[in-house]
Amino acid sequence: MNAISETMAKMLIGSSILLTTAAQLLFRAGMKDSQAITFLSNNDIQALLEWAMTAQALMVVVGIAFYVLSLMVWLIALSRFEVSFAYPLLSITYILVYVAAIYWPLLGEEPSIQKLIGISIIVSGVALVTASRSES
Repeated sequence: MNAISETMAKMLIGSSILLTTAAQLLFRAGMKDSQAITFLSNNDIQALLEWAMTAQALMVVVGIAFYVLSLMVWLIALSRFEVSFAYPLLSITYILVYVAAIYWPLLGEEPSIQKLIGISIIVSGVALVTASRSES
């Protein structure tokens, strides 16, 4: 059997979700109003190096680290659960990113009814997937 308990695997999935959420928010914060892509596409290495020394670049780097850590945790969790159960749970990340982006002033995201309906559909889908596993 697998070396980790189901409870531990669920905690790992939750950790992966939170790490991925944090990574996505840091990516957005780091790239918002950033000229890094323009510098890269124009081969303006000096400007890119200057950008690399900013707080924005640090946010992107920390986001990458969180994303890599999330992947490692996710792989361990997959050793315990079927991907058909675990993968839909990652959609909770969409919910957390959306809510956090609205409340984090740096990102300046605006809520909308259409987005809230989409989030409701995601929540319903996750509930269906987790309920179907408990019936098995």
